[in-house]
Amino acid sequence: MSKPTLHEALKLGSDTKRESSDLGRFGMGLVTASISMARKITVITKYNSQYVVGVLDLDVVSKGDWICHSREANEEEIGYLQKFIGLSKNGTAVILEKIDNLKNKNINSFVDTLSEKMGQIFRYFIQRGINISINNKEVDAVDPIASDISENVYSTKLYIDGHMINIRLNKIPLNHDVNPKVNMRNQGFYIIRNQREIASGQDLGIFQKHNDYNRMRGEIHFNTELDESMGVNFQKSGIRPNQAIVDKFREVFGIKIKQLRKILLEETNINRNNDIDNDSSKKKINERSADLLQPPGAKEVRNSPREPSKDRSSSSSQGRPRNPLKKKPSIADKVDFRYFSLGLDGVYAQFDTENKKTIITFNIDHPFYEEVHLKNKDNKKLTEALNFLAYSLGTSYLLCFNDENSSILDNYINYFSKNLKELIKP
Repeated sequence: MSKPTLHEALKLGSDTKRESSDLGRFGMGLVTASISMARKITVITKYNSQYVVGVLDLDVVSKGDWICHSREANEEEIGYLQKFIGLSKNGTAVILEKIDNLKNKNINSFVDTLSEKMGQIFRYFIQRGINISINNKEVDAVDPIASDISENVYSTKLYIDGHMINIRLNKIPLNHDVNPKVNMRNQGFYIIRNQREIASGQDLGIFQKHNDYNRMRGEIHFNTELDESMGVNFQKSGIRPNQAIVDKFREVFGIKIKQLRKILLEETNINRNNDIDNDSSKKKINERSADLLQPPGAKEVRNSPREPSKDRSSSSSQGRPRNPLKKKPSIADKVDFRYFSLGLDGVYAQFDTENKKTIITFNIDHPFYEEVHLKNKDNKKLTEALNFLAYSLGTSYLLCFNDENSSILDNYINYFSKNLKELIKP
């Protein structure tokens, strides 16, 4: 960057000319991303053989000096930048100091999560030959679509106000090797803006997430000309398409997704219960739910926007008083046990929440399921114990899950399942 460009980059809301292929839009990314983690930002940059340094320190800002201080780089700073860019004509290094807002304090865990996230978000750049390194270790591209093994079931192009949106819908094969990422959280559409992923696993209001769609993946590509129509937020970390685009997506994808769901169900050959009676397990969990730790999505939400508070003494439209005890909660209110074919190498079970319920999905192909669950399905006590164990494991997973540790938790379940598979073998 030149010195004027550097000065703009370290302002909240820069005034720089942008092309439709640019990753930035609002001129806030560098500063907001940096101060979300650290209190001091130092940028060393080289442009046309000139080395310049810019510094923004929040401790200085707190004293009333919201100014980016820029100057020529000294020898130490030049040497630091040259370690990364060599003799290249241009290059930039961003240094974060006074880090005070990292949720993940374990540096190894943080680096692993960061590497995976960077590999996924910038996969198209990495595939084109752009090198990204963390702690001197090169970041590999992470493809949630599994393009190398998945089947493209539909591709098309849409034009909105003369600007193109590229769309593709893929089906990951049943005997895949991309576990543990094939789950409800990762199913759906990945939004790619100028070759950078800005949102993952979206339903876009086109379908309702369900385990049936676990192997369905889609990508939607567009450039900055469609930012407003696609509802790109200032962090470029999500979208809210306008209604016209949502309606168009439904028109394009609606039937295709229904057809794909039918194919996926036929391939998995689902037996939803395998004659295993889970009613007693559900009943006990439901009865003791007040004393159980439950993930946020499985807790009852009162006075929510969708269910406005009502006076219990109010009358119905027919004039009869409402009886709050008339409708009792079903035994399946808090948990549901499901059965899907996730492959021999798939995880033992998947965990998610749906409509305020904890969903435990057993893999009917896993040896532990076949050797223990099925062979002891008439043993009520053992079936309950297995369900309680899976419920406790699942709720613990969901209670701990967040964007910072998702990879760790998924790997934990994956390793747990692999060891369980090996140990249960005859």
